[in-house]
Amino acid sequence: MIGVNITTKNGILIFSHFFIPGFSDVDEDLRAGLMTAVLNAVKETQNYTGISTIDQGKYFVHVIEGKFTYGLFFSHENDLKEREFTYSTLRKFETSFHEKLEDGLPFHDDDFSDFNDFLSQKYSDLIAIDVIGLSRIIEIMEESFFF
Repeated sequence: MIGVNITTKNGILIFSHFFIPGFSDVDEDLRAGLMTAVLNAVKETQNYTGISTIDQGKYFVHVIEGKFTYGLFFSHENDLKEREFTYSTLRKFETSFHEKLEDGLPFHDDDFSDFNDFLSQKYSDLIAIDVIGLSRIIEIMEESFFF
């Protein structure tokens, strides 16, 4: 996972966190507004399922729609583990800040700063290596004819 942007459905960036410093290659507010406009247009014209993945060449953007927000998750991977991370993270964000999101604007810069701790822990869990499982896989490979 490279980073996370969460926007209102009106295109206002309300939360941003990048795990790789310096990744953001464009103005985040501009990207949030443009992505929201595209998502809203797609919703109006196509059968949008609530989550999709956009291949940007060097990375993927996993897009998920919540009740109040859109989550944009930037990643080098396009697998089930990454998509589950996006879904559960946005669900936790909306659950944690339900009242504030339901009330709407104005938001302040530090309104969602508490979410950084949760996100850091969730990211650590995502990239953690299952040492026991890994050692068992190595044992199996050593015993196989293919290794």
